[in-house]
Amino acid sequence: MQALGYRDVTVIHKNVTELRDELDDFNVFYMFNPFPADPMRIFMRSIAESVKRKRRAVYVVYQYPLYADACREEGFVVLKEMLTHSYFMNDKPTLILEHRTSQ
Repeated sequence: MQALGYRDVTVIHKNVTELRDELDDFNVFYMFNPFPADPMRIFMRSIAESVKRKRRAVYVVYQYPLYADACREEGFVVLKEMLTHSYFMNDKPTLILEHRTSQ
C-alpha cells in the first residue's frame, strides 16, 4: 500500500473467521470477492457485531459481489451500484453498502 502511495490503510493478515475486536477501529472495508460464501457470511456478521459494540457508520466497497446476499442478511443496504471496468470484463457492479443498525 505504501508503494502505491496510499495512507491511512491497514492490512490485516488473519483468518477472516477469527476477526472480532480488531474490526472496531475501522469504518470502511474494501473487498474484491475475497471469500467463499460461508466465510463471507461470518465476516459480514463480525462487522455487524462490531457496529453493535461500537456504534459508527460502516461502509463496504464490494467489487465483483458474488455473495452480496451475505451483506444484506447482516443489515447492509446498497447505497450505490457502479459498473467498473476490470480485467474480468464482467457485468457485476461494484457495490457501495452501508450498515443499517436496526433500532
